[in-house]
Amino acid sequence: TESTNADGSTNYEVATARDVNFDSVQVGEVNIDSATGKISGVTAGTVSADSTEAINGSQLHAQGEGVKNIIGGDTAYDPETGRYTNPNIGGTGKDN
Repeated sequence: TESTNADGSTNYEVATARDVNFDSVQVGEVNIDSATGKISGVTAGTVSADSTEAINGSQLHAQGEGVKNIIGGDTAYDPETGRYTNPNIGGTGKDN
């Protein structure tokens, strides 16, 4: 609807349905792609006990690498599966 403001400028009010379907949505640098289900361009969220912010893939990868480094040795981390492997646990010559 169109209305006139007190200063003479025009105000336009636009309404959409409550349930709207889009193929993709972009807000700033963040993109939501309905075809892939991916949300990309997400800034790193706060990682803390009381945080309600989303975290991104680079933050998860950093955690995986951190655990790998704590275990040490020949430990390998696969970010696709989240699996850790080690061909020589504790120098015993036994793998996992």
